[in-house]
Amino acid sequence: MKTAVYLFLLIIIASCQSSITESIAPLDQNSDTSSNFSAINYVKFTPSLIKGIKLDGYDIEDAYQLDSSVVFTAYTNGDLETSSTPTNWGDRLIMMRNGEIQFESKPVGDPYLYEPNFYRNPTNHKVIIICQLGNEESYGGEAFILENGVVKFMGNIEIETPYDTAEINELVDIVQVSEHDHSIYFEFDSDSLIYLPGNEWIHVKNENIHYKYSGDSLELIGL
Repeated sequence: MKTAVYLFLLIIIASCQSSITESIAPLDQNSDTSSNFSAINYVKFTPSLIKGIKLDGYDIEDAYQLDSSVVFTAYTNGDLETSSTPTNWGDRLIMMRNGEIQFESKPVGDPYLYEPNFYRNPTNHKVIIICQLGNEESYGGEAFILENGVVKFMGNIEIETPYDTAEINELVDIVQVSEHDHSIYFEFDSDSLIYLPGNEWIHVKNENIHYKYSGDSLELIGL
């Protein structure tokens, strides 16, 4: 009788060990996000458009409804005509709530393109906004995070797609946003990239090049 009980306990212990082993995914030791199995992938989406939004002194592009807030890009001459060294003119990202400006980013001058793209964490209310920059050619973008009704500037993403490929894409077409262990990652679905430090255009091979946002700091990793 004791032998049967003993064998029964051994079977239960072996079964439990097998279940525990199967529930733990293997780790990629070469990745900065070493526990990738628990990473949360953000989903690109387009919020509802709002018509008729006006703001004195600003030319507003498309405006979007995000919960109780309105988010849009806008241009203003600002101090362009009144200052010999103007700093407050051009396109910027604005968030308004109840008719009041809650956030206004630093202006980026007057590019041909300053377009917001939205990425949502499906498990909470975090939204990443990447404003694609471009003139004759695209040149990266600015990243913002909207969390708990507050927008913060994350930093500049100085990455673009090569222009010698058959299909012309932009940063927002290849970026993949994810979150793991309280950090947010920007990775790029392309074998090669253009790195844009300052006014340089550097063609690089994409060997796990990515940005990591942690502790209010955006860090480029892999270059």
